Amino acid sequence: MDFLRKTIGTGSPVDNAVTRLEHFIVMFAGFSALIIMFVNIVLRYAAHFSLVWAEEYARYCLIIIVYFGASMAVQRKSMLKVEILASIFPKLKSVEEYVEIVLGIITLVLLIIFGLQFVTFIMPFGEKSAAMNWLPMWIIYLIMPVGSVFIIFRYLQRALYVGQDKEAN
Repeated sequence: MDFLRKTIGTGSPVDNAVTRLEHFIVMFAGFSALIIMFVNIVLRYAAHFSLVWAEEYARYCLIIIVYFGASMAVQRKSMLKVEILASIFPKLKSVEEYVEIVLGIITLVLLIIFGLQFVTFIMPFGEKSAAMNWLPMWIIYLIMPVGSVFIIFRYLQRALYVGQDKEAN
């Protein structure tokens, strides 16, 4: 267990790299969507011209922000959950947290499996985005399994610290 904590635990080089990558992806997606939408609004009212692809780009950025933001929320233990058993029976707090982690991982593994099946199904058709006709849709659909891998990593990190004083923050 100590090897895992040193390898992927809080403060490890892997954790620091993943955290920096998540922050970069979320900030890039958020700021680029904000800038594109601002430019689109200015163009719409000042030049009576609109970027056709701006809203679709912002939508895809929001999807990216949701998945990578969820990973960051799991890391910080900020996900919504019901803690009724832990409040009634404080000794069950660790059990409840393990159940949360296991159910979360099972759900995410299913998202990865079905997401990858859908990506491999849609790739041969060559479907492109409606407004950004240069962007293959399978890349957009790939966000779900890739984001789910990041969330699973954060759940596994949290599992290393269940019932201990040092938490995965």
